[in-house]
Amino acid sequence: MNKVCTWPIDFLFENQSAFSISEWMITMPYIPSEVVAQVKHMDLLTCLHNYESQELLRLSGNVYYTRTHDSLKISNAKWCWHSRGIGARSAHDYLIKVRGMGITEAVEQIMG
Repeated sequence: MNKVCTWPIDFLFENQSAFSISEWMITMPYIPSEVVAQVKHMDLLTCLHNYESQELLRLSGNVYYTRTHDSLKISNAKWCWHSRGIGARSAHDYLIKVRGMGITEAVEQIMG
């Protein structure tokens, strides 16, 4: 059953670059805040290593990059796509900002 999205207000403002106001005002599947919190703790390196290891290449030491975007560097639980000037910590943010997924789709992708 679809419910009106009930994101905490601080989540909306801290992540406002990830989606537009109209996107979160529409009716969409409800995602419990506990699930959102769990998803936001999944770092990109762990996610790619576990689910898309062929996409991950080691640059040096603990610095990695991806086959698809060679200017996207991953290190110390953070990622930065240098050519686009964006970055974050979580795999969730990567799926939204780099792969263009919606919030619900990104959560479903991470949670399987």
